[in-house]
Amino acid sequence: MSAPTRTVSILKMGFAEPELLAKYGDYVDMVRRKLPASEQATAQIIDPSAGSPLPDPRSIDRLIITGSSSMVTDPTPTDLQAFNWLEDVLDAERPVLGLCYGHQMLGHVLGGKVGPLPGGPEIGVADVSLNAADDPLFSACAPHQRVAVIHWQTILHLPPGAHVLGSGKRDPHQAIRFAKNVWGVQFHPEFSRAVMIDYVEACADEFAKLGQDQKTAATEMAAWPEDQTHIIARFATLRA
Repeated sequence: MSAPTRTVSILKMGFAEPELLAKYGDYVDMVRRKLPASEQATAQIIDPSAGSPLPDPRSIDRLIITGSSSMVTDPTPTDLQAFNWLEDVLDAERPVLGLCYGHQMLGHVLGGKVGPLPGGPEIGVADVSLNAADDPLFSACAPHQRVAVIHWQTILHLPPGAHVLGSGKRDPHQAIRFAKNVWGVQFHPEFSRAVMIDYVEACADEFAKLGQDQKTAATEMAAWPEDQTHIIARFATLRA
């Protein structure tokens, strides 16, 4: 008997900036490119902004939530609709992986507190230490990772039952297991080096406000070996 076919659904919570969209596609495209080749064509895109009804949560095999330039603490009516729908997905015990905004969205929906990252936004490369030897999703990762980050907010207080799997110097909540088969990462495993180099270049004003050296960040970004966690591909094939 063959194994059941699984479909990855991608919840689109934001749009890439126009200059990035033209070069690299939207956030959902970046996520889809990180899926196994066999999963890319069948991935289901769920776009609350399109106005279509959200699917029955019980029909979801596994869900990935994208990043967004919006703030979880300032949701639109469409965002709130997606928040409520996500609660139903979680109640149905479907596997979920949140990326950046999606990570914060999970923290918020599950009862944690999201707010501005102390010290201002984190943009560029971050060193993350993982303590996840027993975790089914992260155990295959090396304990030290260099990851791509660009975020203004973070999960300040974890929701009940959540466990930290990965922490960084600026943000102690870089990787969280919120519940069985529910994870979030503050970093961006879907972003390529080229995408992040463009982000670093576009954030000159932010680096100036923070008193940080943009050239150093650009040099680190150019040397970044891209995502080594392979979290998106592994989540898509994880036995849940």
